[in-house]
Amino acid sequence: MPEMTGIQFLEKVIPTYPDTIRMILTGFSDIEVIIGAINTGRVFRYITKPWDANELRMTIDNACQFYFPQKEE
Repeated sequence: MPEMTGIQFLEKVIPTYPDTIRMILTGFSDIEVIIGAINTGRVFRYITKPWDANELRMTIDNACQFYFPQKEE
């Protein structure tokens, strides 16, 4: 993204959408970026390319299981 990084984008949308499950899908695997995404962007999962379709499906299923019971409270 030319104007900001994905992490900066996630930080920016948190005030408007605080309850969303955020994931990063990227070709970069720099550990500092991963830690920054988890700490500042409150990222549920960090998925690297190329991804495995079954693993991606499981990650989305896990996010749904985490999110929906939380919304029922």
